[in-house]
Amino acid sequence: MSENTTREPLLRWLIEHFDRGDLAPPRRSLQELSEVAARLVCFHLARRQPLRPAAVAKRIAILSRNLRRAAKAAEELAEQGMGHVLLESNASNSMETDKPTRMIADLQDWALWSTRASKTAKLMTESALDYKGGRTRDARYFVS
Repeated sequence: MSENTTREPLLRWLIEHFDRGDLAPPRRSLQELSEVAARLVCFHLARRQPLRPAAVAKRIAILSRNLRRAAKAAEELAEQGMGHVLLESNASNSMETDKPTRMIADLQDWALWSTRASKTAKLMTESALDYKGGRTRDARYFVS
């Protein structure tokens, strides 16, 4: 099922039900809501094959690397750049919108946690002897 076929009926339903009053949300917000809903429904309904430990370790390493980059970029942008991100998020004036530095700190936390998880996943891969192709590792490798 493609995203487009899922998104169109949902968008029509949202427009019909929320486009009635004076305080109706903007059409752009309804479209974004339908896109996010379609993405989440597809994500939750997808049947994924379980990954091998080596594949999990590789994906976590990619996540870690990208989160570190994002945290560094957010830190360089500081409050000025994070203000743009908050503006595009359509967030209300809640506690989070008042503190862009909190968003930067959260990204830094996620980067740290994913780095630790990457190291743990790599060790689990090695202890499970999960490798794809190549030479079998020497048993002495695990003895330190």
